[in-house]
Amino acid sequence: QYEEPKGTSTNRQRLLVRMDAFQKVALRAGHLSTLQRTLEQLLEELRNRWRDDTPLYDAFAVPQELSENDLCSIVAAVRDGQADRVAELLRKNAALAHAKDADADQTPILYLAVDRQDEELVRLLLENGADPRVTTRSGWTVLARACSHSTPAVVDLLLKAGADVNERDVWGTLPLYGAIGNQKMMIHLLNHGATADVKMAIDMDRLDIAGQILKEDPSQAHLRFGTGLTLLHDSARVGDTRLEAMELLLRHEADINAITNWDATPLHLAAFHGNAMAISFLLKRGAELDVKDGYGLTPLGLAEAKGHGECAELFRRRMSQTGQTTESAAASCTVDTGTGFEKLPDDGPVTSVGDKRFSAIDAYYSSVGRSDHKDPHPMNE
Repeated sequence: QYEEPKGTSTNRQRLLVRMDAFQKVALRAGHLSTLQRTLEQLLEELRNRWRDDTPLYDAFAVPQELSENDLCSIVAAVRDGQADRVAELLRKNAALAHAKDADADQTPILYLAVDRQDEELVRLLLENGADPRVTTRSGWTVLARACSHSTPAVVDLLLKAGADVNERDVWGTLPLYGAIGNQKMMIHLLNHGATADVKMAIDMDRLDIAGQILKEDPSQAHLRFGTGLTLLHDSARVGDTRLEAMELLLRHEADINAITNWDATPLHLAAFHGNAMAISFLLKRGAELDVKDGYGLTPLGLAEAKGHGECAELFRRRMSQTGQTTESAAASCTVDTGTGFEKLPDDGPVTSVGDKRFSAIDAYYSSVGRSDHKDPHPMNE
């Protein structure tokens, strides 16, 4: 019920519905009185600014509902590149410019037009009021998609309509990331005021630029993305080619034991992916060995479960040096106490004898925390 209304609903409208529901729960509970008052004031202000009394499928103060047939028709027309048909539908009802697909990610039709690299369709939708800052349900912005999959001309249309070339999406990513590997698009965005950050410099293997950025803004060493990954997590995940980048981040006080939303440290990511040199690097610089992730697994447990023998041996050797127990960490996983892991090749899924739930661990780490949702993660793009 918190996701209604769909169709052309916006994140603003869903936010109001969720806040209202939370306020009612707080009132029933009879506590959090200070928070209740704050919510009342915030809801009143947002309702005045945004309106929450518009009909279903209408978060834009258009005094009519949109029929399911009209929504399906314009989505199909945009997908097929039928500009004349789209124009015809918009003449009947301009609010259809805000329509979204019925897919799980509620993809806006402006996003679909951008994907087609169709300047005429993009211009047509924007001229009829489509929001250039609209996102998919999972948080992908239209501009980011244009930077990675469309043309400079389409990007210009979005920027002219109000998209911000330096605005991070809900994952913390910049539109500029999508232009890595596309020199023409990169130059175009930089000429339009885009600013690179330290993640982008590292991804491009320009540690000289990364160092300069960190010198000017040391806080970027603590940037977080997506499901709580830091740049140190990302470098440990990418692997042994990122040792200099990790050294640079640590010199600027990045947290070597930072945890993600599922309590994984950079050492967990290095262990899962079998990056022995990254593991050795992190251990020498004081990474903690006994931290358990949300599944109850230590880095050693992950290395064992994935069959990364060299990595597991690095952990055992360090644990022996520090007087810690070298008992198999995989067996201590709290997901299902007492169930042991099967040995698998490096590319096999994590499993346990008699319990398929361990395959979820593999999926979770492989998708950096997004396996419970079918939305892609920007760092995997």
